[in-house]
Amino acid sequence: MKSTYDEAFKAFLKAFVDFQGYEFPPENIREELDKKSDAFSLSSAKQLLNNPGKMIVSKGNDTSGFINDLLEMFWKPYSSEYIFQEMLEGDFSNELYEYTQDYIDRLYTLRPTIINAPIPDMEKIETFYNEALKTYGHGYFNASIALCASTIEGTLKAEIKRIDASLLNHPNGAPKTLGKINNTALDLNILDADTWKLAKYISDNRNLTLHNLRNNKQEIALKVITKSKNILIHISLLG
Repeated sequence: MKSTYDEAFKAFLKAFVDFQGYEFPPENIREELDKKSDAFSLSSAKQLLNNPGKMIVSKGNDTSGFINDLLEMFWKPYSSEYIFQEMLEGDFSNELYEYTQDYIDRLYTLRPTIINAPIPDMEKIETFYNEALKTYGHGYFNASIALCASTIEGTLKAEIKRIDASLLNHPNGAPKTLGKINNTALDLNILDADTWKLAKYISDNRNLTLHNLRNNKQEIALKVITKSKNILIHISLLG
């Protein structure tokens, strides 16, 4: 069983305390410290791949400074080129294999989105939609949902703008939220009753993700992507 980043850190700290307990540390204590420091070094480098947002809880400024010094000391020897090489053939090869396999498995469930005709702001919409699918492939389901919602919001706004740009705002000039944009699109027959329900699902899940910090499972993100795809196809059929 692989040791986690936290376990490697705690093991190093224990070895460091043991080492400090000797005025002239014996060779076996030195070897143990080197071994634990190497394990912590690799664990630190792996955070770049597996968990770049890792938060380490310290107890006070002194401990925080000590941890920062440790990370700086152990991070420096590992260049991006070294980590890439390790991913191909060394200590990180299993992580690369698992990561790539998961990415392919997720993207295999998706299919190209065939639309009937170009839609307004096609280049911008396609960029956001493409990033939504890529983040889904990488397993970032919260980001995928947010990007899908932006894709649909941008698409509907572009369609509404073609009819009457003033309808993008409330009478007092304040911009409409995505939920209100959905309703306006329904009133203008840009969305029908079925696609309005799809848009509402996307909007609701976007709000839960961004405003309630809900962590989403893969199934929810895939549903949001599928509903986004159906809306884009529907919009393209409007001509």
